[in-house]
Amino acid sequence: MEDPKNRHLNGQENSVHKNLNGGRFSSQIPTAMGGRRRNSTESAIGGAGLTDMIHRSMARGKPELNRRAHTETRKSLLSERKSLRTSQRTLLLGSQNQTGNAVGSGTPTSGTNNRDPRPLRDKTFQLALQQEIYDYLSYCKFDIETNHAISLKSLRQPTQKDFIIMFKWLYLRMDPGFRFTKSIENEVYTILRLVQYPYLETINKSQISAVGGTSWPKFLGMLHWLVVTNKRLDSCLQKLDLSITSQNTQELTVLKQPMTTLDDQDDKLEKYELMVERLFIDYILQSYKSFLRLEDDFGPYMQELEAGFTKFSHIIRTDMSHIEATNKELSLRYQKLMEKGHDLKIARDKSDALKSDLTKFQNYINAMQHKSSEWPRKLEKMKAEKQKKEISIKETEVEIGRLRSALKEMHVSVSEIDHKNQERDQITKDLDEVSSKLDQTVSALKSSRVETESAYKALLSTLEQYNGAVDSLCTARNKFNHMLDGSKFELSIPEDLMREEKIGSDPDDLLSPERNVSSIKSLLLTVNTEIQERIHKVQREIISQESELENIKEEISGKNHALELLENELSIVRTELEEYNQESQSLLLSQKIEMEKLERRNQNGRLTSQRKLSLADEKVQETQLRYEELKMNINREKGILCSKIIHLIEFVSNFKISAQGAIERVESLALQELKQLQSSQANKEA
Repeated sequence: MEDPKNRHLNGQENSVHKNLNGGRFSSQIPTAMGGRRRNSTESAIGGAGLTDMIHRSMARGKPELNRRAHTETRKSLLSERKSLRTSQRTLLLGSQNQTGNAVGSGTPTSGTNNRDPRPLRDKTFQLALQQEIYDYLSYCKFDIETNHAISLKSLRQPTQKDFIIMFKWLYLRMDPGFRFTKSIENEVYTILRLVQYPYLETINKSQISAVGGTSWPKFLGMLHWLVVTNKRLDSCLQKLDLSITSQNTQELTVLKQPMTTLDDQDDKLEKYELMVERLFIDYILQSYKSFLRLEDDFGPYMQELEAGFTKFSHIIRTDMSHIEATNKELSLRYQKLMEKGHDLKIARDKSDALKSDLTKFQNYINAMQHKSSEWPRKLEKMKAEKQKKEISIKETEVEIGRLRSALKEMHVSVSEIDHKNQERDQITKDLDEVSSKLDQTVSALKSSRVETESAYKALLSTLEQYNGAVDSLCTARNKFNHMLDGSKFELSIPEDLMREEKIGSDPDDLLSPERNVSSIKSLLLTVNTEIQERIHKVQREIISQESELENIKEEISGKNHALELLENELSIVRTELEEYNQESQSLLLSQKIEMEKLERRNQNGRLTSQRKLSLADEKVQETQLRYEELKMNINREKGILCSKIIHLIEFVSNFKISAQGAIERVESLALQELKQLQSSQANKEA
């Protein structure tokens, strides 16, 4: 369950925060910048052209009521946000002048006695406050922004510097435009009165000068109150940001409506242009206000501009996707129509082909009918030719019988003739096989010749590599005074090795007896033994040199130790020199403070005059804006009156026409009634 003390404390803080006036943190224009004031907007931006462009764009967007309402709402939200984050320098200066005596004496000026109901002396309550303050400072990157480390120990046993840095950081989060002109001890009381700290009577100026003593619980409670105020202020600003973001999203979703006519397309293009202009205008206005506050960080405004353009590009992409979908649908319909047209073309081609075939068949039938008279004569001719063919066939059969009888007389049978033919075919086949084997043998000889030549070339390259390695070995050894005769290790082969009688010779026969492989191998082993002996000798020399190197290192370490002692003495001398410099700087600071007091008196006069000039400039700008608004309102009301007059004229003309028609109808009815009365009277008289 919640502690009754904590519940009472939370109730007190909620009531204080509800009564906190956000309007006290309103905007102001700092003027002191190296003793000079920034130039006006016309000279810095390039004349009054920017203001005219903004007014024209705003006037262009005014006729639409929903757009104007959104712009006014967004302006009010932005102004409210700026008022919560900026300072009111004039009020601060006024309060300093009015309450200077009260601050100097350390006595409160309030007539009421607000006793602090919080149990600030309770250790448990202090630990809770310290933990909450530490969590908030860590979450907001206090140590990174101020370059000052923060810990729970610094909240339990703070120094004057810790308190000053925490207080300045917390107040500047509430009022970023404030500039500390005096020492912080002199301004803490005035600032607490300005922000309406409810327990101000429990603090005096003497306690502010030394916060680390018995009065620290009071200042711990004051820091906790500032932390809670900052949390509520951050929450309000976050809600304002979400409200502005949601209104921008609602405005952008209006453009997602489909286009059906050219007028809709023109209207959407105009909305696109207005939206882009509004993004630029908002960025320029915010940057201009920041410029007037002497703030050169336009990063947040650029991020808002980039976010707006991201939404704008998303809408463009959405419209492009809708258009692509429509194009795909129309393309499918076009393809279907093209297929139907292709089918229709094929049907027409078939119809034309059938008509052409019909014409050809009709011509063929006519030709056949014309030739039918000649068919009997052709048939008789074909029958005569048939009889002639039958007679020739009988004669051929008689000739075949005669040849068979002649073969019988010669004692030659048909099977023998077939056997001879088979033998001839077999001999032809064997001849083909022999020819193919001969070709294979020739190709094998050629390939072996090519392989022999490649082996010969490989042998030559190997010998060249071996002789080159021998030369490089001799050269390398000669550099180390190890003289070797390379001619003893070189190998050579006869130049006529590719002759037919030497192909297939034994490898030992190719080399000379005095330079065979075994003799050269023994020479190489001898050289290897000599090289190993030299290596052992060099290693022994290296070991002796390493021992000498260790001795040199020991001497270097001793000298380094002596050098460190000298450096320690030098650091002590430097420390004494820094202490002397600090003392001299403190004296110089006291003199500078006196000079700053004199300069501050001069600056107060300049601030007053510059503040009056800035107020006059603001009034002129407000008057110009009001004039432009009145002018636009008059033009809008003029258009409304013109439309009303046109409607009234149309109504009067319609009324006149209807009244004339009614009068004519009444006259015709009256004439009919008069005629009837006259006829009835005439009948009565008759």
